[in-house]
Amino acid sequence: MTQTTPELSVVVVAFVGEQYLQRLLDALTLQLTDRTEVIVVCDSLIGNVARFRSGYPTVDFVRFDEPRSPASLRAVGVARARGDIVALVEDHCVPAPDWTAQVIAAHRGDAAAVGGAMEKGFPPDSDDDTALNWALYLADYSRYALPMAEGRSGAASDCNVSYKRQALMEIAPVWSNEFHENIVHAELARRGKTLWFSPRIVVHEQRSMTWSQTLHDRFSFGRLFGSTRVVDASPTKRLAMSGAALLLPPLLVARVTGNVVRRRRYLGALARASVPLIVVASAWAAGELMGYVTGKAGASLSQSPATKATEST
Repeated sequence: MTQTTPELSVVVVAFVGEQYLQRLLDALTLQLTDRTEVIVVCDSLIGNVARFRSGYPTVDFVRFDEPRSPASLRAVGVARARGDIVALVEDHCVPAPDWTAQVIAAHRGDAAAVGGAMEKGFPPDSDDDTALNWALYLADYSRYALPMAEGRSGAASDCNVSYKRQALMEIAPVWSNEFHENIVHAELARRGKTLWFSPRIVVHEQRSMTWSQTLHDRFSFGRLFGSTRVVDASPTKRLAMSGAALLLPPLLVARVTGNVVRRRRYLGALARASVPLIVVASAWAAGELMGYVTGKAGASLSQSPATKATEST
């Protein structure tokens, strides 16, 4: 019997914790059709995969016994996807009820990649509605917060982005080992492909972290980002970028402030999170500097204190 090609493949990268993954799958499975496949890729962080397989029998779970970076897990999931459209999301996000339908509708156009909005998911005054969690959200996702106009875009979050599978296959060497959205999007742009933003494709970010988890996370991802920017760069260029990284903290805070002011949303949250935001930006800048200096991401993203702590909750 011939298998029908799925219309949509959803690749879920699970690296935060089991309670987050369950919350995402509960929301996602309500909107699936017989032409949608869901692939969850995880490492040893997700210990009780048998429970998930039993609870979500239509979901394809790919688990590695050894620690893997989120970018490595993402590459495995994208390579495994069979759908005409491949959508990416992470386990600390919850898709809106019409998320899959909006992804499919957006790809009726010519864009090779379509990014969506990242909204804050915690209810006001909940235990997770902390200044630190707001600082993390604003630092990572304020540039994708609503309101935003629909149209061409220069960037999209790997927590809410989708691609025509054919466009990804044409650049497979770029992402076959690790899928970094900034590198993928740069290569698509180099080939004349369009990256689009749709404000109707919405996920809600709901990650909660401690200070120690935050500092490790921001440094690690900053280092990863810096290392991807200096691939094949000359020593002179790397030195110049390293010097520029020293100016990053105020620049990053200014960018976030600009995002919030332009949207006229979250002004109170920004004021409340101002001190944690400066610390978050400084940790990222230190990591980015290390990435420029060494040219390597390091092993810290394989199994971070953040994932270890969440696993036991």
